[in-house]
Amino acid sequence: MIAEARSALVALLQGAGFRAYDYVPPNITPPVAVIFPTADWIQPGENYGEYRIGFNVRIFAQALTNERATIAIDSYVESLIDQVDAAPGFYMSGIGAPEQFAENSSSFLGVEAIVYQLIR
Repeated sequence: MIAEARSALVALLQGAGFRAYDYVPPNITPPVAVIFPTADWIQPGENYGEYRIGFNVRIFAQALTNERATIAIDSYVESLIDQVDAAPGFYMSGIGAPEQFAENSSSFLGVEAIVYQLIR
């Protein structure tokens, strides 16, 4: 159940055009999407036997000028929204403002979205 949800989200992100990982890879080469469990990772759903699994999706942009990175982030967010909206069982609860993220001793401009999947 959990592994399938994680794999489905990776496939969704790949469908949006990202290289996607369900773990932090040793070398991050943007543009890339990395998923992490949310703080409220698994919660009961609205119906009996249904669960909501939550993931933080961090999308890291390439090291570009601020102007080009902003345009790239906008495009990545639009692709993510389109893909989540089209995928049954997935929904998004929000996307944070672009910020700098530190991963593997490097800093990357990116955004973080919270994506949930309803599973049985």
